[in-house]
Amino acid sequence: MKNTIIKISQSFLCAILALIMVASPIFTLAADADENWQLTETEIEILWAELLAEAEAAVTVEQLAEIDSWMAAEEMFFANVTLDSLWEEFILDNPEVFELGDYEIRNVKNRIAELYEYLITANTPIGVYENLMPANTPITGAIDAYTRAFSRTDGLTNLIVRTSIEANGAVAAAEAWILFSGMRQDAFRHYYWNLLSVRDIGVGITQNGRINSTRIFTTNRELATNILRRNPSLNVSNPTAQQIATATNLRTTLLNANLATFNALFGTAAARDDLMDLWNNEMGRVDGARIGVALWMFNTRWNENTLIRSNTTTDVTAARRQQIFNNGWHRPVR
Repeated sequence: MKNTIIKISQSFLCAILALIMVASPIFTLAADADENWQLTETEIEILWAELLAEAEAAVTVEQLAEIDSWMAAEEMFFANVTLDSLWEEFILDNPEVFELGDYEIRNVKNRIAELYEYLITANTPIGVYENLMPANTPITGAIDAYTRAFSRTDGLTNLIVRTSIEANGAVAAAEAWILFSGMRQDAFRHYYWNLLSVRDIGVGITQNGRINSTRIFTTNRELATNILRRNPSLNVSNPTAQQIATATNLRTTLLNANLATFNALFGTAAARDDLMDLWNNEMGRVDGARIGVALWMFNTRWNENTLIRSNTTTDVTAARRQQIFNNGWHRPVR
């Protein structure tokens, strides 16, 4: 069926995408290998351009002022970081630490001391993690900045908790590099990063707190990756308040999307990487709350195909896309 090209108003964009399976006035649909209808690359570019324009127009003065304020506060904190300041930052969100026994409190303090050494060695909250990322990841620095900004919007404001999760990313990347290669390495890195963080007392004293903080940060990393891949104007290692606000508004659109829009925004081969990671992140958090050896649990899941083992449509199927969407695994807060 031939499609008639018309101009779509921004206000009706999401509504039209919801009906995309029935009538598509601007987009020519193409069937993927798993029969999950997706847009062509050109049509995805048009969609992202529309959404970027809306996000830029929605930036407010209040947003910019708030972002400028916390960016300055973070810079000052890390410029003057000490072991004592890390401990004080940690107990702000974890007053439960004083309900622990002496032995447990010593363990927490030892973990904070490890994180202090990590910061000193890395010379940046994420420096070691960046060094262990694959060399073909050109947007790593930008992802870091936007992940932190998104996570703060979701309530992850404690800098030591965030640093703990980032440090676990470095450990997971190193372990994955030693143990595996290819897609199995990538799957283990995400799985193990989330599992480690859910078990890390540096992330929080309570298990629910650790799960929530881990989900906020690691999920936002995938959202930031997806947004930056499609919007080169935002892809800078040190974004301005205007760029952070624009990206935050784009993220809001993505989180409010229906399934048709969700599939469009994750509709390219590269974006299937993000869906693979969202799934494997979730499995890592689930197993982090269980008793068991991480590598054994990972290998069991790999062999049983309960992890996503590649970014191909054989593994990132329509059914799994819908499961991610329906379960809200793309949502940092749920």
